[in-house]
Amino acid sequence: MPLANGNVWNYTCTSGAATKAVTGSGPTYNDTLNLPAGVLPTTLTAVEQTDGIGNTLISAWILGNSTTTVNPIGSELGPTVVSSGSTPYQAPVNGTISTTVVNIGSKTVAAGTFNNVYEFKLVDSAPVYAALGEIDIYATLGVGAVELDFPDAATPQTCPLQSYTLH
Repeated sequence: MPLANGNVWNYTCTSGAATKAVTGSGPTYNDTLNLPAGVLPTTLTAVEQTDGIGNTLISAWILGNSTTTVNPIGSELGPTVVSSGSTPYQAPVNGTISTTVVNIGSKTVAAGTFNNVYEFKLVDSAPVYAALGEIDIYATLGVGAVELDFPDAATPQTCPLQSYTLH
């Protein structure tokens, strides 16, 4: 994921609008996801950094008023996860996240057609909210998530990218 202060991704989900926004001055950034009302009762923030080759590393989760440290730091997305896989890491509040990666090729959404897209299927072993049980992130290096899916939400959500601003 490109991490820079002011980066914003706008999605249209099954149940309404969602946004993902990055704040911070580096090397650590807050990557905050706001889903439509009724899907998740609060925001989910990943405290992230990059390692210089495009991997997104996560050091903490902020879910509402709860902060969970990820120790050791987890490899969330990126080229190393694609080539070597990801070691399970701490999920928000409790449980662990396991990642499966699938090469999708190209994906077309309202914001355009993107090549070299990978699906990062994040599965939480003990989700606090049903919507967090599985998150499918379709991402490409340099742009980030071109679609977010939440198949375990009470109303499953498909959230294709509508627009984005990168700095």
